[in-house]
Amino acid sequence: MKYIAAALAFATAVAGHGYVNNATIGNKAYTFYQPYQDPYTSPAPQRISREIQGNGPVQDVTSADLQCGGYTDGGIVGSKPAALHAEVAAGSEVDLFWTLWPDSHVGPTVTYMAKCPDSGCNNYMPNNSAVWFKVQQTGRTGTSNTWGATPLMKAGGVVTYTVPKCIPSGNYLVRHEIIALHAAYSYPGAQFYPGCHQLKVTGGGSKTPTGLVAFPGAYKGSDAGITYDAYKAQTIGTFAAHTLADVPARPALKLLFHRQSLRDEYEQRGSRVTLETREGEVLEHSGYDFEAVLPYDNSTESTAQATPSPSKDTIDHLIVCVKSTQTVTALRPLLPRLTRESSVLFLQNGAGMIEDVNESLWPHPGTRPNFITGVISHGVTLKGPFDIKHTGPAATSLGPVPRGDGLDQTIAPSTAFLLDTLPRSPRLNGQSYAFLDMLQRQLEKLAVNAFSNPLTALANSTVEYLFSIPSVCSALMREISSVVLALPELQGVAGVEQRFSAQRLEDTVMQVIVQNRSTTCSMVWDMRAARETEIRYINGYWARRGREVGIATPINDEIVERVQAMTRERQKQRANMIH
Repeated sequence: MKYIAAALAFATAVAGHGYVNNATIGNKAYTFYQPYQDPYTSPAPQRISREIQGNGPVQDVTSADLQCGGYTDGGIVGSKPAALHAEVAAGSEVDLFWTLWPDSHVGPTVTYMAKCPDSGCNNYMPNNSAVWFKVQQTGRTGTSNTWGATPLMKAGGVVTYTVPKCIPSGNYLVRHEIIALHAAYSYPGAQFYPGCHQLKVTGGGSKTPTGLVAFPGAYKGSDAGITYDAYKAQTIGTFAAHTLADVPARPALKLLFHRQSLRDEYEQRGSRVTLETREGEVLEHSGYDFEAVLPYDNSTESTAQATPSPSKDTIDHLIVCVKSTQTVTALRPLLPRLTRESSVLFLQNGAGMIEDVNESLWPHPGTRPNFITGVISHGVTLKGPFDIKHTGPAATSLGPVPRGDGLDQTIAPSTAFLLDTLPRSPRLNGQSYAFLDMLQRQLEKLAVNAFSNPLTALANSTVEYLFSIPSVCSALMREISSVVLALPELQGVAGVEQRFSAQRLEDTVMQVIVQNRSTTCSMVWDMRAARETEIRYINGYWARRGREVGIATPINDEIVERVQAMTRERQKQRANMIH
């Protein structure tokens, strides 16, 4: 559909990365190599910094390009020496000013130095020799999402390193880099942005550095700092865990981690869950029991890493907060512990997950647990692992799902317990509803998500961006309204035509995004990390239901196609290790 294509065309641009633009060394300002100007300037400017490929990354830790940001395929190997040196006294600070760094590319800054021959660095190539010693590294601050690269995400950001006072005077090659970890949950994924500049150090000491490393050679793809999931904690799960701890005389709570690394991260931060309120108050909860429950298949982590004796006890009440795409995989290892008397609450984005688990895990209705659908309207943003900010207080809706053909409306004791207990959490602000009322609330939330999640993901933006595309919202809500009004399960239900009119849906969407304008949607984080998104369970759900009732959904179809295409491109970039 040309209309939506034009409306979305400008939303798919990807922000650039960066490089060191200039520096202050020995109280003197130096402009570094300019990759988009110097190659086209005659005569070429003489610099203290070596040539780099541009503002893109190196992802192969075995490549010679890892040394100084060269581009072997383009003829820049290593890269070649610069013409000049910057003179600096030992013990002095050097300020490196980067181009504006994208806020999604979290990671450390690291600086190494290598001694050059007495004749200078302008004829020196370290090649594969172990000559480098580390002089600076700034990683993550505690368990927050503040990293060494964070100050560079604002204009004027600087990285400072100190030339060691103890090293001998002479010529040195300095290798400085950012390691971006936003897509580093598997290798290749980490993005290296190295560059080298040349110093002449005066007034030095007599100590010879030890612990020398080579580039390439210093890093391995399996290193903990190279393969690292910077966004591994889920916002909904963290929010649920925190708010359930507020229940008066709370029942015992156990956190089930579907990856061993999640459990490790939880323990590393003191087994605490932290929430910052909209007013800035920071609240911590602890005292949870926990275990790692690894999937039977498709796991990248050894099952030997699981708890030595994983629990076999029956689970009476389970709240599922994983990504909708991970639902079946996360539930499969729990099958022996879930019975017909158990109750499972699906507190997730999207719709269609229950149909998936019925088909894959419980094809016979008589063996299924009792299911509850949950809809969270709160705005929550991830600050770090198990650390969230409550950006938009709202409500949580809960409703039991009828068994089988829907004739059995009996509420099981385990279901009644959850429906009674969860609303007692003040911050969760839960309320239980009958099935058809709950279905309508779920569809309203799904209409909001169909606009907010994919459009912010395509634009790599917060919810604030959505105020700039009201025409897309109007067109999308008209399409969703047509689908809802044709659904057989809602025929004859009083008030549906008014509740799901296009204008009413649009008003609902705008009300929600006003309350959550500073929120970064989960699909944005997934897209940044080249992970599979939940698009099949959001806009894909509307497209599937439209086909079932004979309503065309060209806008939802195109949004699904665009999100999936961008995801494939991001994953292709990772796989091909584009430089």
